Amino acid sequence: MRDVARMAGVSAQTVSRYFKNPDLIGLGNRERIAKVVADTGYFPNPAASTLSANRTNLVAVIVPTIDHSIFSDAVAGLAQTLEARNHGLMIATNGFSLEKEEQQVERFLAHKVAGIVLIGQHHSERTTRLLRASGTPTVELLEIDNPPIDIAIGLSNLAAARDLTSRLIALGRRRIGFISAPPEGNDRVQRRLEGYRAALESAGLPFDPGLVAGAEFRIENGARVFSQMHAERPDIDAVISNDILGLGVQLQCARLGLAVPEDVAITGFDDLEVSSILERKLTTVKISGFEMGTLAGEMLLERQSRDAIAPEVVDLGYEILWRDTTP
Repeated sequence: MRDVARMAGVSAQTVSRYFKNPDLIGLGNRERIAKVVADTGYFPNPAASTLSANRTNLVAVIVPTIDHSIFSDAVAGLAQTLEARNHGLMIATNGFSLEKEEQQVERFLAHKVAGIVLIGQHHSERTTRLLRASGTPTVELLEIDNPPIDIAIGLSNLAAARDLTSRLIALGRRRIGFISAPPEGNDRVQRRLEGYRAALESAGLPFDPGLVAGAEFRIENGARVFSQMHAERPDIDAVISNDILGLGVQLQCARLGLAVPEDVAITGFDDLEVSSILERKLTTVKISGFEMGTLAGEMLLERQSRDAIAPEVVDLGYEILWRDTTP
């Protein structure tokens, strides 16, 4: 770094600032340093920087999958915010496995990341213990009903599902199915199922396990599971789902000659772009993954400059978009 500073005619501190916060130095110095860097191929050693600062300028995010746009949108918002502040992003997927998430958290902590973003609030006991002991700024996205490790940003999935179910009951639906992702390792689905059951109980309606099913995020899986459910429960008159599986339910209703929403009402969750591609637009719960990711990045960066901050919960709420697939 001293060599680069000498060749560029600036101080070593200015070169260091060039790599950390280039917008803080003048354009002329930036251009001179950039030319020397290009000529020499020099870049700071991140391991050495970690030793001196005890933190890198890297943030880690662990998502269940990148196939679902709610997760990729959150990653996009996070990456955009961090890039603007000269922070990099490392991404890992855990496939909804708490054990795998634990291994990834341990690996990222060993790399002295500046922050970690997780999906949901359901983790192994060791993961929670590691994060709290490390003092690493941590954000949990998409669920807020439990006490956070550090920061939780999202909504109450339980409340949203309860509201959806209660509205369907108020519209006269009595045999309401619940088709979503498998609940294992997915606290968002678990909370939604709790909200669904709470609404049924409040209305004095029985809970029927035969009206509950889980399937991976594929449109064809929604169609297949609903077909099986309808064959066993032909009196089903509504389905609460997520957007991807809900589209499959809608397509299968057409194949079975069931009118939507007259025979079967359908609701989704997430307000993905695909929820409005069919002639009958899907009723859904609107969530902004990009907004959550952006806010996560901002709060992580703020955490780095402040000490001893109490855990925070940011409730972004939700909006139910009542569309064509409900009466």
